[in-house]
Amino acid sequence: MTSMPQAANAALESTLAEIERTLTRQSLHREILYKTLAFCQERRTMREVEDAIASFPEFKTATQNQYFLMNSLVEAGGLSRTFVDAAGEELDWENLASATDEEIDELIADELYETTDAGRQIVELHAPEARLNELAAEEPARVGAYRDVLAFCADSPRSYREVADLLAGSSALTRTSACASGRIQPSVLIDKLNVCGGIIWDGGWSTTREGKEFIAS
Repeated sequence: MTSMPQAANAALESTLAEIERTLTRQSLHREILYKTLAFCQERRTMREVEDAIASFPEFKTATQNQYFLMNSLVEAGGLSRTFVDAAGEELDWENLASATDEEIDELIADELYETTDAGRQIVELHAPEARLNELAAEEPARVGAYRDVLAFCADSPRSYREVADLLAGSSALTRTSACASGRIQPSVLIDKLNVCGGIIWDGGWSTTREGKEFIAS
């Protein structure tokens, strides 16, 4: 028989894996979903979460609305959703067992969202600081170039061409694989910094708060 701790650990691992799949399923939504989990570490109303998501620069290119994205995190186990009445009290579903859908809808005044324990672990694991440090550890020969790009984009938003010109001639574009030769495109480095949360596209490439902290570290 599986012990309770083992069963609990297995359930947690399964939930963590499902949240990971949800975050990485659509690249356009990855940072939106991560930032939503981070934002909801304090309990938030539905309006607060929707407004926060709408304010994320990445939401400009999202293919789904706020509620769809929030619901995907609920289904994955990253967010909990609580229904409350006009007094702010959580609805007692046992007492509403015989109520009709219309009656329940009338009682629901708001929805509250909060990051689950599994969701909090994902926030910690995927923090931009952690992702940038991991990138630096994986590609030490390119750390200088990554810092140059972060510093360059910290001054003002930059076009792809401006960043590409900055990297022109850099040894960081030399392929590091023993089975490949030649040079890689600047877009490869830009994409890696974007995936790590170091830069963000908002009418131009701009360095995030975490990216600026990485430069200073």
